[in-house]
Amino acid sequence: MVGRSLAEEIEIRSAVEDLLAGGIQQVIVSLGARGAIVAQKNEFIMARPPAVVAKSTVGAGDAMVAGFVAGQTEGLSLQDCARLGTAAATASVIQPGTQAGSVQQVAEILPRVQISKW
Repeated sequence: MVGRSLAEEIEIRSAVEDLLAGGIQQVIVSLGARGAIVAQKNEFIMARPPAVVAKSTVGAGDAMVAGFVAGQTEGLSLQDCARLGTAAATASVIQPGTQAGSVQQVAEILPRVQISKW
């Protein structure tokens, strides 16, 4: 999407800034088990999931987006949307196959997601 390698955090930050400068309002960059970077103009957040034993990563990205958008629909802050998306993705990876995590699992994981400025 950005036409260059994004191996280092500084490269990721630069690409996110370029996307935002180009008019995209919000950017989410998945870092797999390390979490996700969520950004909008002048706000960069790192969301780190709790350590879990992953059974399947299929659908984790979809769960992340679903949780994030659900948070937006409820009018949550960017930090809380990032937390909800990360919790939904984490609940997804502890399920076998393509099963989604339950609402109860997401609720249990939610307070364990670490949010920091990035």
